[in-house]
Amino acid sequence: MAEVKELTEADVLAMATAADEGRDWQPPVAEETKAETKAETAQAETNEAQPATPTETETKTASDEAAVDKEAKATQTTSTSSLTTQSESKSDAASEKKPSRYEKAKSRLEKEWEDLRAEKARIAAEREALQAKASSAGQEVSHSSTKEGRRRFSADDYREAAKSYRNDGNDEMAKAAEAKAAEIEAEDRKEAEQRTQAELKSAWDQNLLKEVEANPELKDSSTKLYKMVSQLLQTHAILRNYPAGISDAVGLAKMNMRAETASDLEKRLKDAETELQRLRKATMPAASQPSAPAKIKTFDEMSSEEQGRELLRMAAEADRN
Repeated sequence: MAEVKELTEADVLAMATAADEGRDWQPPVAEETKAETKAETAQAETNEAQPATPTETETKTASDEAAVDKEAKATQTTSTSSLTTQSESKSDAASEKKPSRYEKAKSRLEKEWEDLRAEKARIAAEREALQAKASSAGQEVSHSSTKEGRRRFSADDYREAAKSYRNDGNDEMAKAAEAKAAEIEAEDRKEAEQRTQAELKSAWDQNLLKEVEANPELKDSSTKLYKMVSQLLQTHAILRNYPAGISDAVGLAKMNMRAETASDLEKRLKDAETELQRLRKATMPAASQPSAPAKIKTFDEMSSEEQGRELLRMAAEADRN
């Protein structure tokens, strides 16, 4: 019977491909086995072609008679055996039958293939869950989550492997494992930075929406508050790099606007006081005899009612002029 040669990596791959396509795969027969089979066939044909000699005929006849006697004895012995003995013989024969090397390899490969499919299904399910979660939160799935789903070993795993390779004297594999660990660590740092930036931007945008809701002027680009906040964000980049930066920018803009308003009011007040003194001097009645000048109250010395009347008078005077 032809023996199956030991499966190679190419045979295993061919077996996996056939399993995916639903085909049966038969292992190749060793060349030595094929040669032996051909030799046996040729020898049998040669024996049949040659005629038997008288000596060979007598020997064959004696052998046939001995075989007949032996068969008769075996038949008699078999007829006296019990059914229990026959059952036990069949059980022993069945137990002695072992799976072939091909069957073992095929069984092992099918199990590994099923494990691989299960792993792929698990990763796909995790990816779908992450995408659904990100969609509900209004965010995209981060690239790092996908990589972690595909990655089977961490940087620590590769560093442990590098130590093991180095202890075994395999420096080349140790260097390769360390390089892979460094690569994974660099990717992890980059992904952490991207996650942090995404979280900061999301918080910054949420605070911006709150400020716009509290200050409708920020919706109009022509308002003074909008222009001042935009200028602060352009000149002070740090205000864009932390979540409360937009709130601080709005607060600073309002403070500057109040300061400008106070400065303008103070200037107006001084101008009004100067004009008031000038008008009082111009409207002072002439006296026959010089007398001490009457004390003129400053605007600050007036009462609230007097200040109101004075402002109305100044406004009317300004309208006439």
